[in-house]
Amino acid sequence: MTMKGESENGGITEDTTLLRDSSVPKKAELRRKYFSKQKNLEKFYFEPNLVYTFEFFANFFSPVRYSLELTPYFQIDVAPYFNGYP
Repeated sequence: MTMKGESENGGITEDTTLLRDSSVPKKAELRRKYFSKQKNLEKFYFEPNLVYTFEFFANFFSPVRYSLELTPYFQIDVAPYFNGYP
């Protein structure tokens, strides 16, 4: 069973419908580059009555498996080091 916002493989399914501007790229990698420019960033704002979720980027950390993945063969479960905090 998958949860809302979760893909079949456990990844995060993005919902960018609030970004009604068609110039905003659909792919996360291109969107990150787009929003790195101040002029693009200034067009958008947060609505205080909505709940937002965010994903952060770390090329060695897998939030799906909550592990540090240095190579496909070397993975460390980091959950015990955070004392139960996400």
